[in-house]
Amino acid sequence: MQIIPAVSVADVPFGAERLAAEWISVNVPGLGVSLAAVTRPTDAGPWPAVLLLHGSHGFAQEYVSLAKDLSRGGLLGVAACWFEGSSGEGTRFICPIACPDAPPRPDPLSDDALRTVDALVQAARSLPDVLPNALGILGHSRGGGATLNYILRKSDVRAAVLNSARYPSELRSLASELKVPLLMLHGTADSPADGGD
Repeated sequence: MQIIPAVSVADVPFGAERLAAEWISVNVPGLGVSLAAVTRPTDAGPWPAVLLLHGSHGFAQEYVSLAKDLSRGGLLGVAACWFEGSSGEGTRFICPIACPDAPPRPDPLSDDALRTVDALVQAARSLPDVLPNALGILGHSRGGGATLNYILRKSDVRAAVLNSARYPSELRSLASELKVPLLMLHGTADSPADGGD
């Protein structure tokens, strides 16, 4: 049986004042408190949901905008700040949202990353009007690595999207056990130097 992490209503964070979303805090035991924007479709629920995980560049307005776009398409969006801070060349392309209480930035293949993603998955499932067995994850860059780690080790979501993620050799032995439908996206100019770790 999964333990649902403590989820509470959160204040609108600095950098997100103009974004139309509900805000929640998700306690990741022993690691920190993840902030998440929740966007809902306009029709009556329940709805399938998508958890969005940002890359090394950090949590940003663009992830909340993507969650809103998904909600217009009939999905409940949960854009989560799964770690604190930002780094890399990608920071120049985003409008950051501060989340200083989030867990420290983990290696995407670590147990801490797995615990954080699992807490966010369980929190998303617990939200009102979410179809608990219809949850997917979209991870970008470092978030894609954490998504891949999660679906290979947990296999309890319906689908996953990896955008500009890396595919580390240490997960290769688990690839044949993948049970989750997976879409992998890359640009023609993607490079490991862009922070896809």
